[in-house]
Amino acid sequence: MWKNSWKHFLLFFVLCLNLQAQNIIDDLQDNGPTEPSISEGLGQFSEEVILKSRNRRILILTNQNKSLKQGDFISLFVNDQKIARAIVAKNRDTKVAIKIINTFSDTFDGLTKRGSDLVIVRGDDSAFTAQEKETVSSLEDSELFQSDLFGAEEDSKKPSLDENHLLTIAIGMHQSIDLEKEDKFYLHGVASYALNAAGPFWIEALYGFSNMQRFPASDISAHLHGVGARIKFNLNLPWHTYFMPYAGVHFAYILSSSTEEPPASVLDTDPSVIQYNDEVELIREGIKMQLAAGFTLHKRFVPGWFLTINGGIDLIYSGITIGF
Repeated sequence: MWKNSWKHFLLFFVLCLNLQAQNIIDDLQDNGPTEPSISEGLGQFSEEVILKSRNRRILILTNQNKSLKQGDFISLFVNDQKIARAIVAKNRDTKVAIKIINTFSDTFDGLTKRGSDLVIVRGDDSAFTAQEKETVSSLEDSELFQSDLFGAEEDSKKPSLDENHLLTIAIGMHQSIDLEKEDKFYLHGVASYALNAAGPFWIEALYGFSNMQRFPASDISAHLHGVGARIKFNLNLPWHTYFMPYAGVHFAYILSSSTEEPPASVLDTDPSVIQYNDEVELIREGIKMQLAAGFTLHKRFVPGWFLTINGGIDLIYSGITIGF
């Protein structure tokens, strides 16, 4: 009986050892090599995003802690979650420009908006893969470290025009002629569409309409139509203001449904024929193509909406612009 009890004890002891060994193996599998967490980082501190480049790969951050210097490898964290790895490309006073090497979050753009707070972990070079280190090495040999990355931060004081399409509705004045063939300004409704062609260059198509009272005779009216095409160059000004000098062509033509040609049987000396010829001559005088040159000024008052003023030798108007 004693021998049986001893056998049972040995069997129980072996089973316990097997279970313990399996638990150790499972723990090792569950806790293999991982990305360094924020708690493991060296030199942990917070900084704020000042500016993000258009290609989303360069950030300008504050350096209030003065802990970052050119060439530092860093990781960026938000809410204890690593979102990117980067290298410090330039540092100046209390600012640094960093180049993003790799991202780990689908919401990286949203988490790195201007004014966002980021937790920086410096000194985790070992976490960089061989490919990332090769990328960093090529960056150090490029002009990135010699370029003035902070010029973009200075330009941020003059916010760029991010919209690619501008639709304007406005009211203004169009110059034409009166019954005496003298220059006269008519109230003119304007609609235009501008497209960002490349960089600061824009192209614009425009249409306008005026109701010309007492023209081409004192008892009738005509319609003045204007169409134009322009090339514009955008200059970013402070306070979300955009100045666009332009050049192009403008064509104005006049239609009058009240001007009717007399029957062919009526003599040329008849007053109706004479009046008709005078009206036609006035209408022809008002039809012209001219050079368009001037400027358009857009002032953003809420995102996507602008107050617009246009001054030029072709048209003068003001109105509202929608950008998208």
